[in-house]
Amino acid sequence: MLGETMSSPLRGRLTLRIAVLFLAIEIVAAILFSVLRTTAEWEFFRKVASEWPVWLLIAQLIDMPLILWRFGWPSGRGRQFAFVAANVAMIGIVVLGVLQLFEVTLFRSLELLLRLCIIGVWTFAVLGIVPVARGIAKRRRLRDRRPFLAARLWFACLLGLLLSEPLCGWLLWREMTLTFPRNLPPSPRGELHVVAIGGSTMVGHPYEPKYGIAEVAVWRLRQMYPQRNVVLHNLAISGQNLRQAIQCLRQLDSKPDLLLVYSGHNEFYQDMDESSRMGESPFRVVDPLLMLSPTFVMAYRPLSQRSALRGMRNGTSTLVANHILPSAACRRRLVRFREYLVQLAGFCQREQIPTLWYVPAANEADWEPNRSVPAAFLFQATEYELEKLYEEARKHEADEELDAAIAMYRRGLQSQPDFAEFHYRLGRCLFQLNRDSEAAEHFQRALDADGHPIRANANYRTLVAEVATQYEISLVDAPAMLRAQTERGHLDRTLFHDNVHPTLKTFFLLGTAACEIVIKEQSFRDRLGEPVDSISPDFAQSVEDAGITAEDLSLACRRIAHGTRWMTRWRFDDTGRDRLADQLERWSKQLASGEIQPGDDGSEPLP
Repeated sequence: MLGETMSSPLRGRLTLRIAVLFLAIEIVAAILFSVLRTTAEWEFFRKVASEWPVWLLIAQLIDMPLILWRFGWPSGRGRQFAFVAANVAMIGIVVLGVLQLFEVTLFRSLELLLRLCIIGVWTFAVLGIVPVARGIAKRRRLRDRRPFLAARLWFACLLGLLLSEPLCGWLLWREMTLTFPRNLPPSPRGELHVVAIGGSTMVGHPYEPKYGIAEVAVWRLRQMYPQRNVVLHNLAISGQNLRQAIQCLRQLDSKPDLLLVYSGHNEFYQDMDESSRMGESPFRVVDPLLMLSPTFVMAYRPLSQRSALRGMRNGTSTLVANHILPSAACRRRLVRFREYLVQLAGFCQREQIPTLWYVPAANEADWEPNRSVPAAFLFQATEYELEKLYEEARKHEADEELDAAIAMYRRGLQSQPDFAEFHYRLGRCLFQLNRDSEAAEHFQRALDADGHPIRANANYRTLVAEVATQYEISLVDAPAMLRAQTERGHLDRTLFHDNVHPTLKTFFLLGTAACEIVIKEQSFRDRLGEPVDSISPDFAQSVEDAGITAEDLSLACRRIAHGTRWMTRWRFDDTGRDRLADQLERWSKQLASGEIQPGDDGSEPLP
């Protein structure tokens, strides 16, 4: 009935409008599916999202003929061209989706549009002064009272820049300047407030919220100060870097009696826009000038972060790769990290807050580097030689010809002394031959040379120790303390589940280490009082008091498996991490069903 009452031109216009609406819906759907493909928790949704080009193409092939049959072909060449162009654009989106280039194309287009807008507005605001002034003078002379649209547009652009540039500049400055709480009242009488800040390790992952460094420390302090109510404020959040962790102190409403700080592993996760804008951008000719505009920096940040995270998500597919951040950016981050430590130390001194810092520790012997980076640009033939050398050395390892493998890795390190994968594999071979001191050296060099670091390297650990010493802050050297607890002096999976997350025993050691310092150092005793408990802390008792069960261990295995599976994409050879994730998932299911008990089949035991 609708087709009978509508004229032919109106029906043609409706056909075009529906096609344009369908194109807009397809663009939105493609964006949503692209996001869902990488963020969905359920495998079913990820699979459906990964097949979105097929579904959109089927919808187009069904809907467009129906629309033409119902409303007819658009009248006029312009409308016909627009209708064809809309359908071609829809097919183009499908093709980009099949080639997995849709997201790249979308964000490159948005980046180009943003640059054109900023350049256009600034150019018009600066170069338009003279023409607009002449136009206004001429109109006054001729007494022309018609609206001068060009002048209005120029004034709007100028006013927008005068407002946005200072405001965005102030916001950027505010972000980089740490703010601390002031005039905090002391904790209530009879209470002892412990505050913890940091990332996932301080959160207690994978046992949160039951067990972690802060929880163990508070458990022990309650034994040491039974007459006081020990209260924990764990402000740590997974994934936070030091700056974000410090900003959490603004949540405090009273002065801490003890502040615990464990940070350093997440410095490369945050501010990832630095990685994108300092990389091989197609717009790098104009970017140095655009970076002088705070408005551009603020608007570009979400796009550049998304671009950098996409590169991280896509991962590393080859043995020879590049750094996730240029060396200049790494140096700047180290400077900022030290400045944040200094500001935190100054705050604690001004407010007279007893503070204890941890030098962050990580799995060195059982976690491979993500990226191995050559010392300089390599020609394809040289890359092939490194890959061939690696494959031959790995074959010797598989055949248990360790001396031959060691010789080949050393030969590779002669030309590429900071190639992380060679250091790690060499360390594994030396470890199997019980040459522990040599193995430890190469494990550490592999960690420090990682081109995509997800563990605090020696530079960050050294800064924590240096600033703590400079400001007389108590320090737990976690790597040294934990290494002394191992049979052969290696930080491995007996202490860490994955790259950085501790086992129950490791959390116990780290938490009680803080309390040992409280007992030994007079400055803490002056503030907190003399402890009355002289009994050595018992690991089994701490786990029992926390209520850790086989169900908690099952959940911990599942959490670690999920993170390990995610990190497989960051390595060219993901078989080791896939195998670990499979094992953890199997333990999780078996512990949950009661098929095995904690400690069986190599799973983590309960003390």
